[in-house]
Amino acid sequence: MERKFGPADVRLCQQIQEADAETLLEWSDRILTAESPEAVFHQASPITSLRLRP
Repeated sequence: MERKFGPADVRLCQQIQEADAETLLEWSDRILTAESPEAVFHQASPITSLRLRP
């Protein structure tokens, strides 16, 4: 993440730390083609948002 976009803000760091393994795998796939950090973490479906912890 840092290599592509630079240091993440505190909110994104917390989101990464609190994510489950399945969500981390999904994000790791997205980072390959994402043009911004927001594109990596964009919630494309309700199922994805259920896997995130508040």
